[in-house]
Amino acid sequence: MADILKSGGIGAGSADTVVGLFADFSALASKRLDMVKKREKRPYIVLIDSFDKLCDLVDPNEALRWRSFIHSCWPGPITLILRKHFALIDHPYPSIAVRMPNHKPLLDLISIAGPLYSTSANKSGEPTPQSVDHLNLTVKANLSFLVADRLAHQHVNTGLHDSILPSVILDCTGQYIKIVRMAGREPLVAQLELAYAVDFGKKESL
Repeated sequence: MADILKSGGIGAGSADTVVGLFADFSALASKRLDMVKKREKRPYIVLIDSFDKLCDLVDPNEALRWRSFIHSCWPGPITLILRKHFALIDHPYPSIAVRMPNHKPLLDLISIAGPLYSTSANKSGEPTPQSVDHLNLTVKANLSFLVADRLAHQHVNTGLHDSILPSVILDCTGQYIKIVRMAGREPLVAQLELAYAVDFGKKESL
């Protein structure tokens, strides 16, 4: 699967959030995702497997500034927007949205393939599929591989829905953390706010 992604293929599969599309962290793969999603000029989340990988993607000063907070969030369903590393000349945005999933098969794949672009496995504006069985046929036709794990199926069948919610997105590019997307995970965000004695979106700073 890693070789397929590195050669420009797109995969889909289970994660610790919604069913996702996965692609190489490259401009070419980003354009292919745009074609599958039927969207453009919107950045994708980048999945990593370690703090060391993060330091290759984000401004080193920002990585150090938010290090403690980052370790409180990961691995897990929290995406952090940080200023990008100056060396990422092919990444057309000043910031980058990064997440370390709490999903061993996906982490193992990232450790071999490198950072991956990720997005929900649906066309833009359409409902997010609750399992790989619900993928849009047009989306499925553009995939090089499709993987589902038993844990994801178990969660769908038993109604344990945390693994089929999107990730929280927190913007850490300013002086204060801002909530970009809550994603139905209010208890998780409340735990972080309590731990750091802040109220995201208001003017308290870590």
